[in-house]
Amino acid sequence: MGSKPVIDVLNLSKRYADFQLQINNLKINEGSIVGLVGENGSGKSTFLNLLLNQIKSEIGNVKIFGLDYVKDEYQIKLNLGVILEQNYFPNSFSVQQIEKMLEKIYSRWDKKLYHNLIDDFDLPTNKPISNFSRGMLVKLNFAATLSHHPRLLIADEATSGLDPIVRKEILSMLKEYVNDNQMTVLLSSHILSDLEQVANYFIFSKRSEDR
Repeated sequence: MGSKPVIDVLNLSKRYADFQLQINNLKINEGSIVGLVGENGSGKSTFLNLLLNQIKSEIGNVKIFGLDYVKDEYQIKLNLGVILEQNYFPNSFSVQQIEKMLEKIYSRWDKKLYHNLIDDFDLPTNKPISNFSRGMLVKLNFAATLSHHPRLLIADEATSGLDPIVRKEILSMLKEYVNDNQMTVLLSSHILSDLEQVANYFIFSKRSEDR
């Protein structure tokens, strides 16, 4: 496992009317799979949104790959993969049309890897993805995201609601890919048994009682 921090968070604070997220010092190193665990309302989604620069903190510092979003947002996001519970590809697109779109966006698009993953997941290439089941959409999202070789993958409840066999298939593929490519993964899930299959270590998000 590498010692270089891919995520480096220092003295971070984000406050809402009824909630405050506080992170004093957190480093996630290269080549690790980290499980993010916590009860609803403990700040997991807030933390992920801060890492993705969707919201801003009041104080503190977030660095991704040693870079700062203020100066290097484009460079960070080129090397970032994100898989969420929802599907964000147009429903009328096919697997092939999604490839044509993504290969224009990512300079490191890997056509061979994409087709290998699509074949391994047994996904049809010509049908509109509106015909896909939830499990097929999740497999497509993983195939599309991994095929631009992100250095960091953030997945938020990506396998939620899937059949256990499908979840195991996806997580096994992910673990194998990380081992081969030195990618870092931050995986948020309420299914602890899934995280136990793949995570090297865990981050626990905990609600503090009001004082």
